[in-house]
Amino acid sequence: GYLASQKWDGSSWSATTTLDKLYNSNDSVYRSFDLEYENGTDRAILVSRGARNVDPPFYAIWDNGSWSATTSIDIPLVSAPRFIELASQRFSTSTRIAMIVVDVNSDIYGMEWDGDSWNDLGVSVAWDCCASSATKKVVDVAYESASGAALFAWGNLGSLVYYRRWDGAAFTASTTLDVGGVPEWIRLAPNYYSATSTIMLGSYDATNDINLSLWGGSSFGAVTEPDFNNE
Repeated sequence: GYLASQKWDGSSWSATTTLDKLYNSNDSVYRSFDLEYENGTDRAILVSRGARNVDPPFYAIWDNGSWSATTSIDIPLVSAPRFIELASQRFSTSTRIAMIVVDVNSDIYGMEWDGDSWNDLGVSVAWDCCASSATKKVVDVAYESASGAALFAWGNLGSLVYYRRWDGAAFTASTTLDVGGVPEWIRLAPNYYSATSTIMLGSYDATNDINLSLWGGSSFGAVTEPDFNNE
């Protein structure tokens, strides 16, 4: 149940640094941490539940030499995170990193790091009470490569994926996409190969279907199921 880090320098891995211990070794079956670099610096940001049984999670900063002391993140969720997902904005000077969390009670919340502090995006309460699972990764976040806007997505009860978009100034309300089955795993894949707003959404549902939909910057397209579904 220990959380540890190593750094790759291009040819080898550094010695292991132990950062924290999970509250319970059983929590190691969930991924209650994530790690991203600020794109415009050589600093990495770690967010983790760590040894805390309830909120808040903590963050620590790697400054290319050592880890900072851990600092709590003030989030409104009352239960411990089960899955934490981070994404870094890919602009050359950006320090923005988006975060989305699902906790033990299936509550959803997200924030954005700006290089100095965490922004609550103008929302100080949980975004949703009813994620489709608290034991599987039903959350993800990604940045549009052209605009730099962050797209947050999570599975909800029924056959719905909820999503919200943050463009650095305005945060949209939760909107739903019917993917045809209860989402149990969510993946957002941004197109970083050209200046575009497209992000592919993939969901794996409770009936073993993979459901795909393409985000175009303002809405999702039709949901399709590839032929290799395990029906």
